[in-house]
Amino acid sequence: MQLTRFAAVVVLLLVCWTGAGPFAQQQNLTYSLFGTYVESFREQAGIPALSVAIVQNGTTVWSRGYGRRDDAGAVATPDTPYLIGELSQVLGSTLLLRKCLDQSYLQLTDRVEQWTPFPESATTVVSLLSHRAPNGTFAFNPARFAALTRVIEECVDVRYSRLLADELFVRFHMSSSAPGSALGSVPASRASFTPEMLAHYDTIARGTAVPYRMDRGRAVRNDALTRQAEADAATGVVSSVHDLASFLGALETPGVLLSRDLLDLAARPVVYGGVRFPTGLGWFVQDYTPAGGVPEPLVWQFGMIKDGYSGMILRLPRRSLSVVLLANSDGLVAPFGLEKGDVTTSLFAKLFLRFFAV
Repeated sequence: MQLTRFAAVVVLLLVCWTGAGPFAQQQNLTYSLFGTYVESFREQAGIPALSVAIVQNGTTVWSRGYGRRDDAGAVATPDTPYLIGELSQVLGSTLLLRKCLDQSYLQLTDRVEQWTPFPESATTVVSLLSHRAPNGTFAFNPARFAALTRVIEECVDVRYSRLLADELFVRFHMSSSAPGSALGSVPASRASFTPEMLAHYDTIARGTAVPYRMDRGRAVRNDALTRQAEADAATGVVSSVHDLASFLGALETPGVLLSRDLLDLAARPVVYGGVRFPTGLGWFVQDYTPAGGVPEPLVWQFGMIKDGYSGMILRLPRRSLSVVLLANSDGLVAPFGLEKGDVTTSLFAKLFLRFFAV
């Protein structure tokens, strides 16, 4: 990726945006111009396929697909399925807060070993949700987060993949989403799903956008990529921007998935010993200050499967505004070090913020 060329595009964007006018008066033009720059950024990054959706006040107001999803040239759409990697955490954390904290007797301060065998005796549920390492520092670690899968299963007495399907995919008509890439290969999953459901999820998995890796500046199909047969709380979900937008619409409507108090709690930075972490509960959280404006919370998460897929969700809660981006290479995330907790290092995130957080 040529970051200098990206920077030049950002400068051009700012020049063009200066006279765009208020968002409410220029909505259609804004979406069109935003899409033009998304396509330009995609090409610069060498990403074969990129799908985008914007959610405003719980409703998908704009969505597009760019580029090709396979070698045959099939066009990407908002319904194109992708592996979403660590973006799965926002689904897992929501299910934990809803089913275990709100509807059952789990406490965030419970030690994980109270619910499931775990090698760290002092680690609590909230520590895993916020990526607090055993030494008390922040360290983004999806493998530790995945231990929450068994916590959720113990709490609700349902296999996690089936809970994910029933509580989110079926309920919110997420018809391009699957709780894994090969559920039929997992005996416990075969026992949890009907043959019809397994066939449906297998169709989604087979229709997933083909993964690509970069080789000397050229996107090359990566057939060697290993897929996760069954999703857990940290990773393994297959989904589309259309479906994730539906999830966000439900999430951001108080009382549908989470109460207002729980929604606010999940999007609030966790503080340990006076030190503010860059995470809430399943989400990264940071302050963003628009040019000439005042700081506001920016809630986000990313997912990346090296040499295969990447994705981002950004939420501006005070504006009831969100964006979902999914790609079939790691170019959406890999260059930007998002695991350190600052999404504004991403030029794709900056693009969205420059257009819509003004």
